[in-house]
Amino acid sequence: MFPYQLERVWQKLTYSGTGTPPTELQDQQAMLQAIAATPGAIGYIGKQDETQGVKVIPIKP
Repeated sequence: MFPYQLERVWQKLTYSGTGTPPTELQDQQAMLQAIAATPGAIGYIGKQDETQGVKVIPIKP
C-alpha cells in the first residue's frame, strides 16, 4: 500500500467518525519519549542504540 492510499483510508475513517489516525511525531526521540510516558503505547522506530525506558521488539524481514 502506498502512503497516499493509507492516508485516504485514515481520512475516510476519520470523517465517517469510526476511527482516528495514529499520532505522528517529529522524530524517533519524540516517539521514544511518548512511548515511555504512555502505559500500553506501541510505536515504530528505526534501529537505535538509546532505548531506555521502553521495551524493544525487533522485527525481522
